[in-house]
Amino acid sequence: MRREIAPHLRFLKKQVDKVERAEQLRLKLSKFYREYLKREQIYIEKSKKEIDNSKNPLTQKLEELDKSMGKAKEVLNTSRNKDQKSEELLDIENKIEKERQNKDSLYREIGKIEGEINANQKIIQKIETDQKSEDNKTVPLKEIEKLEKEISEFREISRIIQRIKDFIESHRTKSDLSTNSGQVTNLSELVSLNNNLEEKKIDMEEKIEESNIYLNKFSFEYQKIKESIEKEKNSGREAERVMFKISSEQSELRGQLNLLEAEIKRIKIIEEDWKREIQEGGVLLGTDILGFENEEILNSEEERAEQEQRRRELEKMKIRLEELGGGSGAEVTKEYRETLERDEFLEILNLKKV
Repeated sequence: MRREIAPHLRFLKKQVDKVERAEQLRLKLSKFYREYLKREQIYIEKSKKEIDNSKNPLTQKLEELDKSMGKAKEVLNTSRNKDQKSEELLDIENKIEKERQNKDSLYREIGKIEGEINANQKIIQKIETDQKSEDNKTVPLKEIEKLEKEISEFREISRIIQRIKDFIESHRTKSDLSTNSGQVTNLSELVSLNNNLEEKKIDMEEKIEESNIYLNKFSFEYQKIKESIEKEKNSGREAERVMFKISSEQSELRGQLNLLEAEIKRIKIIEEDWKREIQEGGVLLGTDILGFENEEILNSEEERAEQEQRRRELEKMKIRLEELGGGSGAEVTKEYRETLERDEFLEILNLKKV
């Protein structure tokens, strides 16, 4: 009787060892996860605060310049001595404003495209990682119990061994088929979509270059008129000089605000990834990641590259835990103990018979 349960007992022992390794990794991952989430939260909040502190004064200054520009235009439009140069200045100012609006619109469109590309790339990497991690596959407990019931009816060792080989081969084939079915299609579609988005992004960037050429041309013409205006000393020319000065300051401020907008988009992507990471951590570890907000963090001013390295290590640990099964393994442990007790009992009976 002990010979019949020995293979199953050895199998259960391996499963229990696997469960114990998974539990150790789970504890390590939980602590690592909480630290990662807390550091990411600190980085996001700090970055947002720095952006707000930089953006608010620029926005306020730009609003003041817009009002000053409006007043200067009113003076120029109502000037009794309006001449050809004033008309040209207003015309170029309108062209510059329209071209800037077009350029800003292109930047916003590129930001959206980059966000889509980034999100698709993460999904592509996840699918590719899943396709590569084919080792350490797990088998449902019910199917193992069914196998045990079948081989317990066999008397010949050769039949037991052959049935176990058939069982392993069938699940290897099943896993391969399930792995290669839906993901490949989704992966190829995502890669194709990202290629199209990259082409669209390049097209947008070329349009921005064209816009820059126009803006440089208009600025050059504006500069020529400005140099001519500076030679004039009457009140009408003074309004034109004010408009040019304001326009230069507006360009500088808008350039700084465009850089901040790009940083805002970058932080938004990081924040969305962070929120998604919280959800994934909850699915993988349950309540073990709760309370990460209260984690005590040392050296919160570290370089960003260290957190990126921490993220890569986190992904590796999650993959290892999934390969080990990820669950608690309580049923396997219980079955192992019961089988072990049964084996020990049979051993005692054998000793008594002897």
